Amino acid sequence: MFTRKKKTVSNPTETRKHKGETLSDIKGTKTHNGETLSHKRVKETAEEKLARAARIKEHNEETLAKAKPGDMLKFDRGLYCHWAIYIGEGRVIHLAGSEGDMNDNASDVKVREDSFWKVAEGDLVDVSNDKDDRWDPYPPDEIVERATSRLGRVGYNLVLYNCEHFTSWCRYGKSQSDQVDRVAAAGSELFGGGVMQIYDIFKGLVNPSYVGMASKEVRRHNEAVYTDLNVGDLLEFKRGMYSHWALFIGDSEVIHLSGEDDDGLGEVEKKHIFTISGVSFDKAIVCRDNFWDVAGDDMVYKNNSNDSKWTPLPPSQIVERALSKLGRVGYNLIFSNCEHFVKWCRYNMERSDQVESYATGLAVGGAIAAVVGVVAWLGGESKDRTKEKKSEH
Repeated sequence: MFTRKKKTVSNPTETRKHKGETLSDIKGTKTHNGETLSHKRVKETAEEKLARAARIKEHNEETLAKAKPGDMLKFDRGLYCHWAIYIGEGRVIHLAGSEGDMNDNASDVKVREDSFWKVAEGDLVDVSNDKDDRWDPYPPDEIVERATSRLGRVGYNLVLYNCEHFTSWCRYGKSQSDQVDRVAAAGSELFGGGVMQIYDIFKGLVNPSYVGMASKEVRRHNEAVYTDLNVGDLLEFKRGMYSHWALFIGDSEVIHLSGEDDDGLGEVEKKHIFTISGVSFDKAIVCRDNFWDVAGDDMVYKNNSNDSKWTPLPPSQIVERALSKLGRVGYNLIFSNCEHFVKWCRYNMERSDQVESYATGLAVGGAIAAVVGVVAWLGGESKDRTKEKKSEH
């Protein structure tokens, strides 16, 4: 978290139109037909400041006039963009602190309703529903309802749950931030692919319930997945920090490697004992359960993505292999977890992508940390030698 103290100029490449004239961002300054709109323009007179503010205000009046309930609004702060959902009558809902977009006090950042002009703060504002090209938006009244349902909810994380994550969730049901993804991609280009793997791992820490995914929406998603299932399909149950895996055998049933009800976790529900949450791993057992019981309130996905690498066995043989292991006890997080089991059933390959991703991400992270440590040590040694030479003289 950091406090927004002063406006900072931006460096985007987008171009806006204002009554047929260009409002573009070039080399860190906003321009209007060649006139600078930058907050940091050198030698800008009082008259020029007033003229620039008037042009921005006129642009924002046009934005407000064409905005419709459910639209995503992008407020250009310069270094970053703030996001809000327009709900009509000049009002927006957004994730922000009481004193502005960001605040050092995380408990002060919550979903709020404010006037369009209060949030604008003299910055350029545009309707930005660009993600419609990727995902189908909810109906306008449902978008507004989703935003309203989160009012007062406290919570903020710059990387995993910021104002853009919130507005994307309201409009598309997808908690996603292009700003953060671009930074992560840039880091990956600079330091290697391991950065993206680490980022993906941390994104996995966000459970749908953390970003406000209502249970009825999860159910609607899971019903769509269920209707598309075929015998022998692999199922991935998103638990937040990790994924649980099962094999669909038809008639609403799955076979999976699961912890037992009474394996030392007290009152914890069975669905939370899967894979890495178990304590007495020697009690994990291959069992047969109802699809909906295993899903609980978590999102489920059909995931046969490894079909592109390995040829799956015939459905009847996949099910036969799974049934042959019913009641078998045994678990190892690294070598024999629930994902290893289902992939052995489908491909005769005991592999776990999530274990390999964790291992690669940690290895890259450790390597980067080691390099940083060496550089810091060399820097310290260099300073010490410099001091010694000075003392000799």
